[in-house]
Amino acid sequence: MKAVYRREIRKLYNPLKEKIGVKNSSVFLKLITKRKNKIRDFVSNAGITSTLIDQRLCKELEEKGFIVKHPNDFHRYCLTASGLWNYEKSRENVDLESLLKEFDSEYFRTTTNPISDTGKIILFSLLCNRNFSNDCTITMETDTINSHYNIVWLNFTILVKDTLLKAKIISEKGKYSFATNNNKTYLMQRDNYLVEQTNGIYQRLNNVHYLDMADKQGNIRE
Repeated sequence: MKAVYRREIRKLYNPLKEKIGVKNSSVFLKLITKRKNKIRDFVSNAGITSTLIDQRLCKELEEKGFIVKHPNDFHRYCLTASGLWNYEKSRENVDLESLLKEFDSEYFRTTTNPISDTGKIILFSLLCNRNFSNDCTITMETDTINSHYNIVWLNFTILVKDTLLKAKIISEKGKYSFATNNNKTYLMQRDNYLVEQTNGIYQRLNNVHYLDMADKQGNIRE
């Protein structure tokens, strides 16, 4: 990227960098892990008026796809993905290898960590309750602490915990706060890696949790 292009794009880059809160790392790699609407908000809010851009270069930057007019204000310009990528690439902040590593980490990540004791309680609870498909789930809809549904599920998971403790599948030294927290949601939010650790058998979609073990006919897969 030409030095004069970098000079102008820096005027858009620095506000974007500040809004995202990036100091020494890549803005591009930080952005790609955000939701689409968040990316749009960051980029549009970091836009600047056309008068701040060298008018001799403004059209060139737009034709190259490095900047684009703000969707709601034609007097403002925003940075494009191409502009951000090429700017950081020219400054050696990002390259193809670092991009692939970020994608691997964020979207193709696998974990070899053993399932936690809390994870075992979640899995065994769903197994014993036969929550084997999206048609038979545990829902995390808001319930009052003293609701019948909440109390029944809470007592059920405590029974599962005690069964696993007796079988020495989980540790007696563990702190199982959900048993005294009196809230079924508390337990189900304790383990963020179960989907990966079970190769997708455990599913948590929106506010429902289940084991993906049934085929389309409702038969349990071997």
